[in-house]
Amino acid sequence: MDRRMLLAFILSFVVIIAYTRIMAPPASKNKDADHPRTVEATPAAEEALQKVKETQRKLDILEVRREALPAKLSTVGNASMNVAYSAAGGCISSVTLHRSEIIKKGPIELVAPLLPLLQPIMLSISAGAEVHGDSMYDPVDESPKKGNVGFKKAFGPLVVVKRYSASQQGFVVDSSIEFENAGSENISLSGITVGAGAVIALTHAERDTYLGVDVSGGDGRIHRIAGSKLSKERKDRAAIKWLALRNQFFTLVVKPKGGAVGYSAGTVRLADDRKGVRGAIELAPLELKPGEKKEIQLSLYIGPKEYTALSSFGALDVMDFGWFGFLGRWILIGLNMLFRVCGNYGVAIILLTILIRVVLYPLNQKSFRSMKEMQNLQPKIAALQTKYKDDPKKRQEEMMRIYKEHGVNPMGGCLPLLIQMPILIAFFRVLQNAIELWGAPFYLWMKDLSEPDALYRISTGKNVIPFIGRVVDGQAYVFFNVLPIVMLVVFYIQQKMSPTGMGASEEQQQQQKLMGYMMPVMFGVIFYNMPAGLNLYFAASTLLGILQQKYMTR
Repeated sequence: MDRRMLLAFILSFVVIIAYTRIMAPPASKNKDADHPRTVEATPAAEEALQKVKETQRKLDILEVRREALPAKLSTVGNASMNVAYSAAGGCISSVTLHRSEIIKKGPIELVAPLLPLLQPIMLSISAGAEVHGDSMYDPVDESPKKGNVGFKKAFGPLVVVKRYSASQQGFVVDSSIEFENAGSENISLSGITVGAGAVIALTHAERDTYLGVDVSGGDGRIHRIAGSKLSKERKDRAAIKWLALRNQFFTLVVKPKGGAVGYSAGTVRLADDRKGVRGAIELAPLELKPGEKKEIQLSLYIGPKEYTALSSFGALDVMDFGWFGFLGRWILIGLNMLFRVCGNYGVAIILLTILIRVVLYPLNQKSFRSMKEMQNLQPKIAALQTKYKDDPKKRQEEMMRIYKEHGVNPMGGCLPLLIQMPILIAFFRVLQNAIELWGAPFYLWMKDLSEPDALYRISTGKNVIPFIGRVVDGQAYVFFNVLPIVMLVVFYIQQKMSPTGMGASEEQQQQQKLMGYMMPVMFGVIFYNMPAGLNLYFAASTLLGILQQKYMTR
């Protein structure tokens, strides 16, 4: 592999890896933290402060208890999920996703019974009526066998009816909120807030880059907010189409018919120290005349970040494939098509790697030929460097003259590689985020392509050893991962096959030799705790590169 190829590879991939796996976005700072204020304490102020602290404590530290939501009335199930409802807030109490071909590690409780204020379709109104999110509702129109559940509550002259209808299959729940003015005077409602609930990280180690909130603006632009940037609640008044809470593989999307006028988002932390994100949408004000009824309709998607399901729901942009998302989508489609042929995602990754290599073969061939031409010119270039070592401008002019005489483009070896980088980066993002690989086995000891392929592990107590250790369920381990070592060996072989520049000085040859040892080690360290699917791709791609190089030099 030419050194310029290594440089392009490193600049493209190491930056992505460092951003998505190593570097966590810094938490927002409180500008007033360094300038504490002195406030005269009064009994009323102290009482108010205690209430604020208690509210903040409840939002930041939550213990998942099923009894947290009293009077759970009914559970509606279909082939994909069970949805439980509670009279506390008249909202969705919990959602459990069944084990399936997509959710291989199911069942998964995506919505857990926390506080009523943190459940989907929690309703509160700040002006025009005293509507609190944790009020107790009465059941109405309850037909669980048909997937229909309803709740009713009178807040003075304002009567609120919530209705839910779960789809017969899939991950969609349709909801409506009906407002009726049963009084004799007009009612003006504003500050109408509907909760989206909360989504919790799948594991303690899940990065804030996976945990976050996505908002589809009225202009169609997607605003992504990492969980690490929500240490303080964020509110925004702007037209939105939907709001999504997400972890690495699952999402909860609230999509009001007609959109919303604002949203809020924040974080939660459970008693077991797992993090989560919460959110709510604000609806447009309503005017109700005496006896008048108005209805708001919403749809919820509560399920995996799966291409077909999210596309049908109209929230495909929840799937974030990074800078080259358009390529990532086609790669995922191709991966799923190959899986339907071979029945194994590990084999599908290898087949897709072969297809990508075949498509890119003309570019690789052109790159290799250009590098060979540059290698043949090395003696002349070295002579120029010696002759004009004290005159950089003249040396550059003579080098360009030689390139022109021999019809060589000095960037000819790099440009084809740079063209390939978007495809490689998109593949990286797909393998990092595709739920299809979550729990998908390959062969032998590789039981989950979304996790490192540990052959065995050794406990190290609470001490995490850098690079080769990680924490699982609060316990630190050293893992023996096989694929990264295979990749290191294959990468080293490829380095040894790469010819050194003719005419290079002894010092340059020593540097190239050192690079030949250091590069495989560096990549082995970087990829050691990467998902098995990603390492399988890189190992297969590197091995195919060796075969391709042998073919070109035969």
